[in-house]
Amino acid sequence: MKQLFIVLASIAFCTFQSCKSSGQEAAKHSPEGHKASQAQEENTFKTYNQLDSADKLVFNRMMEIHDSIMPKLSEIKRMQNLINPIFKEQKKKQITGDAMTDDMRAAMSDLNRGENSMWEWMHDLDEHFDLVPAAEKKAFIRSSYARLLGVQSTMAEGISVGKMVIKKYKLDDAKK
Repeated sequence: MKQLFIVLASIAFCTFQSCKSSGQEAAKHSPEGHKASQAQEENTFKTYNQLDSADKLVFNRMMEIHDSIMPKLSEIKRMQNLINPIFKEQKKKQITGDAMTDDMRAAMSDLNRGENSMWEWMHDLDEHFDLVPAAEKKAFIRSSYARLLGVQSTMAEGISVGKMVIKKYKLDDAKK
């Protein structure tokens, strides 16, 4: 029951984040938006309860991974906030072809890719989980699980490159 609550809370969080990022925040908090959100949560609960035990295990494991990597978005954002202002300044000065600019470009690209892949995965799960026909649900869950493993790897790669650039150019020291 506790895991089911965590799963439903995670999906509700995904719903909140996808609405927030698409500019529908105000509509969600209207009485109509709240009713729609409640209805979606009820549908998600019903959909989850219709899964067989093997699919519930895969889904629960997928949500455990989601919960373990979700906090890494804050780490990614912190790194982006350290690197991006200096990178923008380099671009503004039209400094190109030097190692620092190239390193920062690569780090920002990898960090953005990691962040975007997580948001896209959550949006896709939120948007399609209840709508996928029962006959296709197993494939959808397993595909979402495999995709999340890729997201996890992409985020880890971005964080690794970000840490390297921050350390190499002492960007943490520059903020203190």
